[in-house]
Amino acid sequence: MRPIAWAIGKKSNAVDCPSPCCHYVSGSGTFELQVMTTDLDAFSHLSLDVLMNLPHVKDLHTSFSLGEVKGESALPLQHLDGK
Repeated sequence: MRPIAWAIGKKSNAVDCPSPCCHYVSGSGTFELQVMTTDLDAFSHLSLDVLMNLPHVKDLHTSFSLGEVKGESALPLQHLDGK
């Protein structure tokens, strides 16, 4: 099993999400991991005690949402359905 999946699923108080999002990104970071936790203590535990102790992790930059401005679950791809 991949270390990140094990860390989120087994070693933290992260909310049981069907599929945590992980993106390979450009810029200063290599990966962006989007998770939900039950509270800030659980977020701190996940960040400091779990993720920072994974192999090959040398630093960690975190942020959290203060609130959703606009949510959209699907990309607007209707133009691909027809001609």
